[in-house]
Amino acid sequence: MLKFLIGLGVFVAVLTGWTYLRPWVINHIPLPDSVAASDASRCGLWFIGSSSIEKWRTLDRDFPGWQTHRRGIDGALIGQIAARALRTDSAVAPAALIFYAGENDIASGASGIDTARKVAQLVDAMSRKWPSVPIFVISMKPSPGRWPQRGEQLRYDAAFPQFIRGNQKITFITAGKVLLRHGLPDNSLYVDNIHLNAAGYALWSINIRQAIDRSMASSVVASCRNRVHPS
Repeated sequence: MLKFLIGLGVFVAVLTGWTYLRPWVINHIPLPDSVAASDASRCGLWFIGSSSIEKWRTLDRDFPGWQTHRRGIDGALIGQIAARALRTDSAVAPAALIFYAGENDIASGASGIDTARKVAQLVDAMSRKWPSVPIFVISMKPSPGRWPQRGEQLRYDAAFPQFIRGNQKITFITAGKVLLRHGLPDNSLYVDNIHLNAAGYALWSINIRQAIDRSMASSVVASCRNRVHPS
């Protein structure tokens, strides 16, 4: 019985320690990536953010010619993304960073303005970490399940450009109107009232591709769009 109690005590101690240690461990590892580091290309687009990025499984199809890196964290808040994004490195710098986060923060009760300020602080730090890499930040996407927070989402969209004013490396992309029908989210574009299906992602990508084509050097866009993919 004594050995059992000692063993139980050790087990509880280890479990308790891991419960407290696990968040620290997770926040000290790089972002996940859908592309092996050895395969990194100078035509790489890093998509960083929360579950709307993590679940975007059609990136290659929606951004033809580019090497798309899916670096989202399911359910993540801005602080969780920040801890890992700023610890992420690559021997080959991406052509651009595309960022989407803050929706979970607003859904958890944060104001749109405070969320915009936090995202602006993070992408400003990212622009210093990767000084030669343009950063694109996507506006809040509308969804049926989070329609009650749409007011705060729109406050985020209005505030964010003010927080990045003067930083020429950061571009704010107004996207999401294509997901609306008669002013409300088109239910046929969502798998669970929050996340998009393939058709929804294809529509959402239109404004993002246009912003990349418009803001990045035309020589880079042309080179990456025309690169030959192995069959």
